[in-house]
Amino acid sequence: HSKPRVRTKYNFDGKDEEDLPFKKGQILMIIKKIEPLWWLARNNLGDKGMIPANYVEYIR
Repeated sequence: HSKPRVRTKYNFDGKDEEDLPFKKGQILMIIKKIEPLWWLARNNLGDKGMIPANYVEYIR
């Protein structure tokens, strides 16, 4: 079962230690939806962290 993937719509610099910063147009893998607006994700380098759900869109 593969994890859902999303594309980032904006830049996100991260506010806290546990955040995963990203640039617009990156592909991330969703590991777990911790809260409605904050999801745990992983990038293609293997870095994990929290991302704002409203900054990304699902890839069809």
